[in-house]
Amino acid sequence: MGTLRHRVSEPVGLPPSNEENPDSPTSPTPHASRSPEETRRMGLGVVLGVLGLGALVSVTFAITIGPVYISPVTVWHIIVSHVFGVSPGDWTAGQDHIVWLIRLPRVLLAGIVGAGLAVVGATMQATVRNPLADPYLLGTSSGASVGAVLVIMLGINFLAPYSLSILAFAGAVGSFAIVFAMAQTGGRV
Repeated sequence: MGTLRHRVSEPVGLPPSNEENPDSPTSPTPHASRSPEETRRMGLGVVLGVLGLGALVSVTFAITIGPVYISPVTVWHIIVSHVFGVSPGDWTAGQDHIVWLIRLPRVLLAGIVGAGLAVVGATMQATVRNPLADPYLLGTSSGASVGAVLVIMLGINFLAPYSLSILAFAGAVGSFAIVFAMAQTGGRV
């Protein structure tokens, strides 16, 4: 029997708890609670699942939009038939070429470019330890412009179609390196 305080605080109809001896066979079993790490992982899984579903919906509708409308169901039938080798369905050869050869590569390339830009932006912000850093603030865009103008004004043409891109990239990297070197004091940014 517990003290009066324990008996008053316990709900009516339930046997008294055995707080004095938690190893007692009549002690209640602990509730199955999740640790904060498990809850965080579960939350991350839900967020990633929703984002993945959103990406699939976005890709689907990006492929369906154009001068020639192709239904989302037809788009996925065409993709599945090419990826898994399923026999063609009731769509035309024109729809097949539009989805598989034109729209799908463009949408996938746009996703890859966007992901690359996100990684580069996050890397730049982490490098200078400033979440507001962008290419305009750090002079990267200006450096790329200087490299491009050098190619145009001086007529530099060492790798015919790629000269402009190569020197623009070199100017961007060079200007970022200069800004990064100027920002260091005592070996720290």
